[in-house]
Amino acid sequence: MGNRCKQVLHYAVVFLLATQVSFAKPKAKINWDSFMPPKDHLDWMQFKSGEWLRGELKFLYSDDLEFESEELDTMNVDLSDVWRIRTSSPREVSIAGKSRRSPSKVFFGLVEVERKTIKIVCNDEVHIFPRKRLVSIAYGESVQRKQWSGKIALGANSRSGNSQELEYNIKVNAKKRTTRSRFSFDYIGNWSENLDVQTVDNQRMQVYRDALSSKRVFWRQIVTEYFRDPFQNVDSRIGVGTGIGYHLIEDQDEQWTLSIGGGYQKVQYSSSLAGTEGSSKGPLVFFSSEYERDITKDVELEIEYRFQVTDEASGTFNHHSMITLSNEIGNNLDLDISFVWDRIKDPVADSSGAVPEQDDYRFLLSIG
Repeated sequence: MGNRCKQVLHYAVVFLLATQVSFAKPKAKINWDSFMPPKDHLDWMQFKSGEWLRGELKFLYSDDLEFESEELDTMNVDLSDVWRIRTSSPREVSIAGKSRRSPSKVFFGLVEVERKTIKIVCNDEVHIFPRKRLVSIAYGESVQRKQWSGKIALGANSRSGNSQELEYNIKVNAKKRTTRSRFSFDYIGNWSENLDVQTVDNQRMQVYRDALSSKRVFWRQIVTEYFRDPFQNVDSRIGVGTGIGYHLIEDQDEQWTLSIGGGYQKVQYSSSLAGTEGSSKGPLVFFSSEYERDITKDVELEIEYRFQVTDEASGTFNHHSMITLSNEIGNNLDLDISFVWDRIKDPVADSSGAVPEQDDYRFLLSIG
């Protein structure tokens, strides 16, 4: 009888505990949609999923947003995937005109991007515009160092024994971005020596400045290119031009930019046949394509192509193509594997009468 009472008492206690748990009030759920980030020294960005990310808004143009987080490093995000943005410091903001003929305007202040509007707080003034008129966001002239970004990559290869050969290359890229313009500097150099005799000397530099007039179309105000390769009988080739460009694709993981224009070019040959000109000059027409795609989180594909049409004395046409796989191997450190193809349609004979090959191919391995 005593054991029976103990069993009844045991079941009664279990029943009461179960009832109390079932009627316990659920914990309050945080409403992240109404969450407002605190005012601190960093920027905030909210995705469509409701998640907030804290870091630094580096640049925004043509709906492509560059954001740097301490944990996730630098990332490119499509603006259509973002609901809200809050900046901790004033930025320059370019707002498109109400019509295509209306010029864009630039404002400076704290930025608050909502789902349908953008608010710019300039001291005591508040400007509110439809979000669809947002063209770009960048740091102002007061913090010019934050407008710049760049990369330097170095590569070298040495051989000894039956042959002694030293190969080395360098790639430099620097950019400055504001709400109204974009400046770019690119340089690639390749050298090789065999038994103290130079066998490769190939250098190429391009500098351009774009005026960002709208989300898709831009004016390439000036573009200058320098090329040198004595083994192609080109001591120097300098071209200057202007043109227009268009952002064909501007997504989170993929960007494709095209440009076309014209200009003037002068070529100085390393040597020439007796009785022929040692240089040529004349007009040129150019076309360029720049494509980037994130294959994985750590691997990026870059395809660069430039095409120039000139007169026959300058080679008729030439092109430069470079395909690069950039692999992130550490914090701010990449391993680049590049394939380069340079071609001159009608190379000019040197003083011995030898005509250089039309095509040059190179594989480059560099870290930077």
